[in-house]
Amino acid sequence: VWAEKVWGWRQPPTPLMQRGHDLEPLVAGKWMDATGISAADAGPLRYHPHIERMFATLDYVIPGSDAPVECKVVDRWAASRWGPSGSGASGVPDHYELQVRQQIEVTGAEVGHVAALLFDSWELRVYEVEPDDRVIDLLVAGVGAFWRRFVEPRRPPPVTDPSRDWEALKSVPLEADREIDLPDGAADLVATWRSARADRKAAAQVEAEARAELTAMLDGAGRGLVNGQHAITLSEHYRGDTLVRKLTDNPRWEGHA
Repeated sequence: VWAEKVWGWRQPPTPLMQRGHDLEPLVAGKWMDATGISAADAGPLRYHPHIERMFATLDYVIPGSDAPVECKVVDRWAASRWGPSGSGASGVPDHYELQVRQQIEVTGAEVGHVAALLFDSWELRVYEVEPDDRVIDLLVAGVGAFWRRFVEPRRPPPVTDPSRDWEALKSVPLEADREIDLPDGAADLVATWRSARADRKAAAQVEAEARAELTAMLDGAGRGLVNGQHAITLSEHYRGDTLVRKLTDNPRWEGHA
């Protein structure tokens, strides 16, 4: 969010994100069939008429009431986070509940709807989310604090997701010849980075040596026992035209170094 507001960076859509976008009309259609309520494409970005910096991107809205209909495609590993159909806001994961409550505040609707299609079972679950002034007050306060602390001074917030944050930070324009004095804590971070890099290289070398020695010990056998217990497995498969061998350990083996 910070990189988007400061530098205009946009996260490239992942295949899963693109799948969810492509399936929105299907989910909306199934929701309309299940509820008997008509919904229409929401159109462009909506801004709150009075609250600064509050806006919402809507999937669908119910004509007349402007009630948002948020469409989600839920994968197998996320299905357990969703409650049974009809369980209201308590059945919707927190970040989606917050998203819909913001949509309600922006549109002025009396209720918001969520349509969640479980991809594996093809089950549709529907939820209604009521307005909550307390949540909106916290959201407005949080957005305001984020804007004052990080966006206006153009200072990156603390790292929370190293992989995604690294991609976002690459949007910061590079001035290769400029030098700055790093803040307190930089020395420790440089030392930690160096140590982790060295440890990773050393661990990779130790792993490679142990793998080679264990493979030699197997002498062509597919399974290796230690004290009568299955400890390692040597398998092979073709990757295209190339025969690949792989050594794996048995996670249930309870041996000791």
